[in-house]
Amino acid sequence: MLDPHPFRSQRVPCRGPRGKLMSESYDDQIHPSHYRNLTYPPPLSGSYEALDLDKSWLTAAERYGPYGLGEEEENYTRSRVDWSTVNWADLQNACAESNHERLPDAYAFDHGRPRFAYRNRSWKEKWLPSSLTSPKINLRPETEKYHRSAIVIRTWSTYKYTPEDMWNLRSLVAETALATGGEYAVFLLVDVKDQEAGIFTDPEAYDRVLREAVPPELQDIAVLFDDSLLDSWYPDVVEHLAIMQIMQPFQIFAQFYPEFDHYWQLEVDSRFLGHTGNMLDKLSDFARNEPRKQARERASWAYMADYHGSYDDFFNAIDNVLDGDSSVWGPIDIRDIDPIGPEPPVDDPREDHFSWGVGEDADLILLNTMEDASRDEDWLFKGWQHGFSMGTKLPIFVSVVAQGRASWNLLNAVHHAQAHAGMRIPSEATLPSFALWHGLKISGVPLPVYQWPARERHEMEFALNGGGLDAFPDGIANGPARYRGSSMGFFTNGMTWQWWTTLPEDLANPWYINEVDNPILPDVLLNEGGHLYAPNIIIHPRKTNGKKPKHYGQEDDSEEE
Repeated sequence: MLDPHPFRSQRVPCRGPRGKLMSESYDDQIHPSHYRNLTYPPPLSGSYEALDLDKSWLTAAERYGPYGLGEEEENYTRSRVDWSTVNWADLQNACAESNHERLPDAYAFDHGRPRFAYRNRSWKEKWLPSSLTSPKINLRPETEKYHRSAIVIRTWSTYKYTPEDMWNLRSLVAETALATGGEYAVFLLVDVKDQEAGIFTDPEAYDRVLREAVPPELQDIAVLFDDSLLDSWYPDVVEHLAIMQIMQPFQIFAQFYPEFDHYWQLEVDSRFLGHTGNMLDKLSDFARNEPRKQARERASWAYMADYHGSYDDFFNAIDNVLDGDSSVWGPIDIRDIDPIGPEPPVDDPREDHFSWGVGEDADLILLNTMEDASRDEDWLFKGWQHGFSMGTKLPIFVSVVAQGRASWNLLNAVHHAQAHAGMRIPSEATLPSFALWHGLKISGVPLPVYQWPARERHEMEFALNGGGLDAFPDGIANGPARYRGSSMGFFTNGMTWQWWTTLPEDLANPWYINEVDNPILPDVLLNEGGHLYAPNIIIHPRKTNGKKPKHYGQEDDSEEE
């Protein structure tokens, strides 16, 4: 492994919501339990070892106590916070200022003042990059790095923020932006459902919707958008619904907020059950240290230690199957794209000893496997494309869920393809496909994922991957649960991380209230000493608003969003 990001050793501690330095304030920190000597549950897929993740156990009170959980109880041991006086934009600005020597060009929150604007306005503001109006794109020069990542949390104007939502959002800011010396900045990207509100034609309307839609302590980190903004920038794409084009607001965000190298897109119903900043740092490290060679093949597999051995064994087995070759070596030529990625250092990938790309930040970090859409037998969006000359021969790649990290370079490339050429492919295909077409670096990280009720491991190995590594001469997995998802999606139900799955609810409901006497507890939880403990994982979706996932056979009696 390469040395960690050099900036980390230079982080200057920042003050948290209690007015104390996060590094010195016990009450502002989470403290994992001492049950480290207990056997950690092996995940269905993914690896703590490969990612160097902490195997922590946390009760809900330990996890979210710093952010308000339990503060109304007499036995609450932390100092209480008057959350009505907390402004997360001011805290992030102060943190960035404390780290000005490291981050001299850090973005500063401007008390809710929007940058978004329609495409046909004048472009005189100095902060607007020339990329907004010029159809020609190039990689951002290495000398223009900001050494920061934005965390963009997707929500909507009718969302009702519960106490749990507030604990979660506070934790995201505190554990990323404040705990890392400002290397992250957290935003809410709010989809305004009222198309008649006129938020971009009337500043008072923008302020009114902001006040009505977002809790006070979060208003200054919120950015509003609506369909009219998307239509202004991408009129030739025509479709702007999230189910088809969820990346459009994300792309526009990167254009108007360019002071970041990378952008994490997360949904408001995702939960980090361990320290968020530590998790994101580890995912970034893994992706940075991964070579480009055979990244496409590795990303197609659900890594399962039961069948693949160590991650190094898995890595080497793919190389053996391919005899040192790699299906992707430089940009994938689709004729309609002028690639911005670098040329390979050698013509033949077999001459590269896994050195190209090592130490290079990934342009796309995937939190799930990546599939070849041409192999998909019942993908609902198959054939939905426009603006490409290859028709049905266009190589399209898909990764669900639409959460992960994208570089400014990748988002800029997609923005221009849509704004100037009207190119479109479905939501979950957008970033993987454009990354490979442009020859940008991708990394499929082995995120630990659990399943409950658990199916037999051999059954899931076939469902997710289609068989062993030696079953596919091209090194690409072909699991029926991936390529026949509409008819065989039940295999992926009950997983901790999926677009629609029951386990996050089954896990979170008893965990938040410490329901140790619940007769049906997911075995992902540790029931010890009168407390329920959760492992260090990300779960999605955990719904506090709208429709909730149901087990097969259950009636869906929940309210719609």
